Amino acid sequence: AAKVKVWHDVFVSCKGQVFQGEKPLVGCAAKGCGITWDGCGFSDGTCVWDSSCGHVRQKPYCVKGGPCLQHAPGPGEKSPRHCRETPESCLQEEPTIAAGPVDTVVVLTQPQWGAYYHFVIDALTRVMWVYKQHPQVMKDDKTLFHVGMVNQVGQAWARIVGIETSMEDEKNRLLDG
Repeated sequence: AAKVKVWHDVFVSCKGQVFQGEKPLVGCAAKGCGITWDGCGFSDGTCVWDSSCGHVRQKPYCVKGGPCLQHAPGPGEKSPRHCRETPESCLQEEPTIAAGPVDTVVVLTQPQWGAYYHFVIDALTRVMWVYKQHPQVMKDDKTLFHVGMVNQVGQAWARIVGIETSMEDEKNRLLDG
């Protein structure tokens, strides 16, 4: 059975990689750190929000109980190169790279964020494990979900698996970036 991991005071990249400071907690087991990742690698793609090849939201959206953002958090095209390549190294330097803090985030995003079928078969199927192992987290309406797809399609699929969310009326519980 899959084991749900719980961390505190972490940063989550747009790809769903979890960091404590600059130290990766997921996706670096081959280098002797973090847990083994069963999925695609984290090296491809970009977290640059205004990139023409990025998948993060480029339009304003609000998060339930949290901030309203002009776009998904992350570095911009004009950010220094090292921030665009390793956003976790610039959390102090560029505050818009991350949004928050928030109380509880369930990270369902995997490296193919924004890819419809990966969202459905990889990210949303993990909800079952959270329901089984941490039902109180799933019942808490302040819990947010980092899913990598916050548009209307993502909202509809999240509702199908039991996440009460909507882009209207500040009820959005899905995070991107």
